[in-house]
Amino acid sequence: MNKVFSFSLLVITVVSLNAQTTDVVTGLSSPYGIFLNGTDLYIAEKTGGKISKIDITDTNPTAVDVITGIVGPTDIVLSGNDLYFLENGSEILSKIDITDTNPIPEVVITGLSSPTGMVISGNFIFIAEFTGRKISKVDITQSNPVLVDVLTNGLFYPNNLFLLGNELYITDFGYDFVLKIDITDSNPIATEVVADLDGPSNVASYGNQLFIAEHDGNKISKINLTDPIPSPIDVVTGIDFPSDIVFHDNVLYIAELSGNKISKLEANLGIDNMVLKSKILLYPNPSKGTIQLLNISGLEGYKIYNSIGSKVLEGSISENEKINIQNLQNGVYIIELSCGKTINFIRN
Repeated sequence: MNKVFSFSLLVITVVSLNAQTTDVVTGLSSPYGIFLNGTDLYIAEKTGGKISKIDITDTNPTAVDVITGIVGPTDIVLSGNDLYFLENGSEILSKIDITDTNPIPEVVITGLSSPTGMVISGNFIFIAEFTGRKISKVDITQSNPVLVDVLTNGLFYPNNLFLLGNELYITDFGYDFVLKIDITDSNPIATEVVADLDGPSNVASYGNQLFIAEHDGNKISKINLTDPIPSPIDVVTGIDFPSDIVFHDNVLYIAELSGNKISKLEANLGIDNMVLKSKILLYPNPSKGTIQLLNISGLEGYKIYNSIGSKVLEGSISENEKINIQNLQNGVYIIELSCGKTINFIRN
């Protein structure tokens, strides 16, 4: 059956949080990087020389050691059962199997220059090399992986990375700005997102808002990604050197480096106060390869129609999966979700 839709602008509601933090777990040793896998929050304790984890659903979580005896861990990512971690002190990327009772680290790549942050996309891990003043990447499927430069120009002290679709956000601790590049470009050119920050350590997105941990400013700020010239707004101050942040549902988790703790920023859903609302987002848009959906819950069925209402694709997707649209002709399409939501997008 052909369907006729009226094309309309997707309106994204502003995200706000009630600026009051709560301690989640204390007594850590300089938590530098955090990574969320389901309800398990992995923590790189830099001066403690270990990776620990907590269950964020616990009322009073206790940090459990995952691996100890490593040198200055700064960040973590998980791929299947393999937990990858950066050792800033040894300037290496290592991994362990989290299903092992007594895991033994395996070195993946050496020769990094003060690695402080990373993200994973498919087979590649992208790494921020702080004193190397560059972004590099490594293919973790290779038996003898080789480090490849991604971006070497325009960086002073790149501190951490955040991936949104194909856009890689880079926090620069030296120049006090956030940049972004398209990781699908063979020779990416960095674009400034926001400047005049105070020691940005990492970012996290929710809806159309980009939250920024400002390490030297002891605060979390945010910008609206739809603004052509965004201006940071303070969300919460008095944070003890925030080094990393991550969202889970409506809660922002914060690694407080000097506070030796993980805290959280609760959403306030009261009508009379600040309200947190999120709309389902599709990115990147336009796209020439794949698209993803943000803020969907569980498995979502979808149907894609072209501009004359003919169905061209059908399936189901979760938030971390991608829809391949490479075989679609260039043009305007509508994706209809099982929840009733429809979103326009362009295949270019």
